Amino acid sequence: MALRERESRFITAYECAPIGVKLWDTDGVILHVNKATCEMSAYTETDLVGRNNIDFTHPDDIDSRDQSIKRLLSGEIDQYQVVNRHRHKLGHYIWVDIHITLIRDTRDLPLYLVEYAHDITERNRVEDALNYNQALYSQAEKLGKLGHWEWDKINKKMTSCSEQFAQFYEMTVDDALKFFSNPENDSNVVHPEDRDGYEQSIRDAE
Repeated sequence: MALRERESRFITAYECAPIGVKLWDTDGVILHVNKATCEMSAYTETDLVGRNNIDFTHPDDIDSRDQSIKRLLSGEIDQYQVVNRHRHKLGHYIWVDIHITLIRDTRDLPLYLVEYAHDITERNRVEDALNYNQALYSQAEKLGKLGHWEWDKINKKMTSCSEQFAQFYEMTVDDALKFFSNPENDSNVVHPEDRDGYEQSIRDAE
């Protein structure tokens, strides 16, 4: 009875998991998938079960995947994590953060693999957009001969600055951060006639 109860709990957790869970044998043939896997890829359970994982893996990711599986089966590692591209039923690929664990039988022989998958396509899209915008901003600073910096008013030190800002003073970014975190240095680079106005603007910003 206890065994059946444990199996029932496992099946319920497996089916209701918010991330994709997939079981496949040591040859890569898919044995079972949960609901989240189907929702993530738009494939039905019938579409997936019995097919090989390679059929749904981006060609550029297959070699690294195969090498990791070999390490699992040889006992070199027990699990691994990787970001791969998986084919969606509509034909495009989605980015998936996957964790794969090898399950062994009572004789310690490879039995099957459990794959936990989380779709990170949107996260990657946002990160790419941020990186692109940052690159545009940096280029605009260079063309406009502008620079920027950030100041921690509580600890009274510079926390970041752009490369262009550091170049104004013929410094690296690290050297600029160290130099301008000293209040005396910060004031000394300002022309004496402009110092009162500069310091007042800092106080107003606080």
